[in-house]
Amino acid sequence: KESVNIYPNPVQDYLTIETVFSTISYQVFNSVGQLVKQGITKQVGCSNLQRGVYTIRILNNEEGLIFKFIKK
Repeated sequence: KESVNIYPNPVQDYLTIETVFSTISYQVFNSVGQLVKQGITKQVGCSNLQRGVYTIRILNNEEGLIFKFIKK
């Protein structure tokens, strides 16, 4: 997991994915496992998400990592 970091956590507007990889994609899931957002960027807009705990899956060519974050 040292190759990827997310911040701020908790998030209000934008979640930043910090990584050494040039191309990444992400999927955001709500607390019941439904896919609520996906894309290919290092800035995830979270302002339209409801308050709560979410899981983000970050994918690149070599690995897939999962993090939890809080939307406040």
